[in-house]
Amino acid sequence: PGTRFEGMLSFEADFHSYLAFMRQARDGGWLFYNPFTSEPHRPALFNLEWLIFGKLAIVLGGSLEAALHVERIGSIFLLACGVYRLCALVLQTVWMRRLTMVFVLLGGGLGWIPHVPGVRSVVPHFTTPDMYMGLHPFFWMLLQPHFLLAQALAVWTMVMVLEGRYRWAGLLLAVTGAVRPSTCYSFRRR
Repeated sequence: PGTRFEGMLSFEADFHSYLAFMRQARDGGWLFYNPFTSEPHRPALFNLEWLIFGKLAIVLGGSLEAALHVERIGSIFLLACGVYRLCALVLQTVWMRRLTMVFVLLGGGLGWIPHVPGVRSVVPHFTTPDMYMGLHPFFWMLLQPHFLLAQALAVWTMVMVLEGRYRWAGLLLAVTGAVRPSTCYSFRRR
């Protein structure tokens, strides 16, 4: 009673900082202030991802959690289509493409299992390198969609390079840098 699920299974402190930036965008901001410093300052940070999904929250009735779920679902499809397209460029048969896509999206170890709701109380928590190094798409599908979005954009960048579409690859690489969760660009007036 008196509680609600905010859409996060783990890394709550990180998630709340992302929601803080999204809330600033939802409330009308285009640049962000740093909520983790006691120094007085004006908004000067830029992150394309939190800006877009904060603005999307307005359309979704103000729900930051709903905007994150839109990002999660969209990123899953973006990554799956990108992986399949990449497989189509390097693998010859359809069954090889499909099998590889399943292995890429769901493979990489079993470290994600303790994060599945309801399983946490049955299986003891354990850590594997693929989980915390950002290499496991299924894990990020469950936990933090921004890593998944960055992975999807990186895969599409590789597709564009292999197809010889270098301008698109450069643009996607720039967008990938602008949505990476640890990236906030600072704009200061002198």
